[in-house]
Amino acid sequence: GIGPNVSSSKFQIRCPFDFTTSDHDLVSGVGRVSRHSQLWSFASFSLGAAAATASLPQALCLSGPLAVAFIGGAHQDYRFRRGWGGVLTEEMDERTSNVPFLAMV
Repeated sequence: GIGPNVSSSKFQIRCPFDFTTSDHDLVSGVGRVSRHSQLWSFASFSLGAAAATASLPQALCLSGPLAVAFIGGAHQDYRFRRGWGGVLTEEMDERTSNVPFLAMV
């Protein structure tokens, strides 16, 4: 061939947004931040809106998704640990968290 044999090389082109550390890594991407990224992203968005409003009752109402993220994420973990509707292994439970960035600390 014209160039070096690329298939035998250990060099591998990867996506710059691929944060996996190995082929056997259980947790990658946004899953490393939180097991329930959808809940927490909505809670973060709502808290931003609550901080921008001048009305205290409206700010309290907009803070509601924060409670949903805490309670809903904990409830889903509770169910998955018992095998109801999903699976949460001990290894995955140790390496990730319900609260964002808590497992990374």
